[in-house]
Amino acid sequence: MNVPFLDLRAAYLELRDEIDAAVRGVLDSGWHVLGAQVRPKTCTPPPLACAQKV
Repeated sequence: MNVPFLDLRAAYLELRDEIDAAVRGVLDSGWHVLGAQVRPKTCTPPPLACAQKV
């Protein structure tokens, strides 16, 4: 059986504008770690943070 390799370049070219805009947004924000783009949208504070606010 001949299984073709995944053509990542073709997949990237289809999504190039979206990917480049997302990367540019992260770099422009300066928040490369724990920035809004990498946090889950449904992120809740950890229990310790909740306990400290009480």
